[in-house]
Amino acid sequence: MGILLLLAAALLGIVGAAGPWLKTPQQQAITVIVDRGASMSARGAGGVARFVEAARLVGQYVPRANVVVVPPVNDLLTGTDWAVGVAKLPRTALDTSALLAKAAREALSSGGDPVVVVSDQPVEKSPRLVEIGPMARPANAGIMALAVRVETAGGKAQVMVSIASNMADHDADLTVTSDAHSATQHLHIAMGEANYFLTLDGAGDVVQAELSGSDDWEANHRAWVVRHGAWPRVEARGQLPPALRRMLDDYQANRRPSESSAVVGVSAGEPMADAGLIWTAGISPVAGDGALQLGDPQLTGDVNWTEMLAVVHATADLPAGAGWTPVVSRGASVLIARRQQPARQVWVGFWSDDWASRAGFVVFCTRALDWLGGGGQTFDSRGPGQLPAGWSAATLAPCEFGTVAIERAYWPGVYRRGATSLLAVNAGSLPDGRVVEPGDWERMGNLRKEAAGHDVRAGMAPELLAVAALLAAAALLWLGFNLS
Repeated sequence: MGILLLLAAALLGIVGAAGPWLKTPQQQAITVIVDRGASMSARGAGGVARFVEAARLVGQYVPRANVVVVPPVNDLLTGTDWAVGVAKLPRTALDTSALLAKAAREALSSGGDPVVVVSDQPVEKSPRLVEIGPMARPANAGIMALAVRVETAGGKAQVMVSIASNMADHDADLTVTSDAHSATQHLHIAMGEANYFLTLDGAGDVVQAELSGSDDWEANHRAWVVRHGAWPRVEARGQLPPALRRMLDDYQANRRPSESSAVVGVSAGEPMADAGLIWTAGISPVAGDGALQLGDPQLTGDVNWTEMLAVVHATADLPAGAGWTPVVSRGASVLIARRQQPARQVWVGFWSDDWASRAGFVVFCTRALDWLGGGGQTFDSRGPGQLPAGWSAATLAPCEFGTVAIERAYWPGVYRRGATSLLAVNAGSLPDGRVVEPGDWERMGNLRKEAAGHDVRAGMAPELLAVAALLAAAALLWLGFNLS
């Protein structure tokens, strides 16, 4: 019997020694936040993204972790191979400072366990938080801004390209293109920021700037702007009827002007030379049985003119000057006319409070103001960020390593929706973030020791307790046998 008890004790001892370590209720669950924003997506050591480089280093200290990715991804990264999963994530050109700060606050508020932030951007300080950045700062000379202005006379495009560099002085070529137009300037780029000016003979809907060279962040070697129409800036000339004043206020509230907007003056009463939209009171009878004639549909569309003109019984004479083209006529009476020289103008030869209370009045005024302001154009762009459904990438900035996230416009390029809508997304300048410091690794080492200490059993495992009990029973049996 004693021999059997000794054999059982030996077997349980083997199981207890070889079995998995038991987790106590005090064991820590470390959260690792991985930032894959613009600066962390630049090239790091070994030709991989800096967030991959830093994650591999952290993985040596924290083999198991709950991983939070910024910006988030659909796949959850957990377990012992989390750093391998991070290496497969696409790069982005996104400014993640706000997302990173939010992720750190949420992780710190969810419990008392340590939080490791893999980033070069600053976050809220905490005794429980360890910040780990890459080993070195990325070298980059790139385009931080692009602006285009088209001359009214001649149509030439004046292009300004702003370049920022943290590299030693070097030479590069700057090329600007739009449709069939192109201009190149050879540059000597010094450390810091500088503006460069080029001229194109014309500009299409998209203007691209490209800077030659190779460094750690290729996403800002190209930049784009796309053309959009600019809504006019509406200004009253003299006293206006209340209904017209309200309509103009609503128009400007919904169609906000930009710096390139044309100024459109609106007058009522006597024609004014600097007014674009001119209203005058009717004095001559309108032939009620005359045929209705409509001109430019850009001005007359979406209006029931037969119904609208039923309340118009008189019209004024056309203003002096050449170039007036009838837009709305009844018989021989011209009710609305327009001209493009010497300036764009729309003349309305009547006023009726009844007409101004109808929906067609708002439609016509909106169309007239849009047409009058059509000479203003603006070229613009935006930074990387999530887009609504329906947008797809038409042209992308180069990607020299890894993969990039384009499904949400997280990578610079020109994006398209439908046949006519274009959007330029640019990376801009590269943030100058922190790098890893010796004290960071010391804190990581302490964190590993602390986590390992919590992983050791707080007391004997059940298998080893059973071994002790069996050994005690065997000893009692042996003692009793000898005594007998």
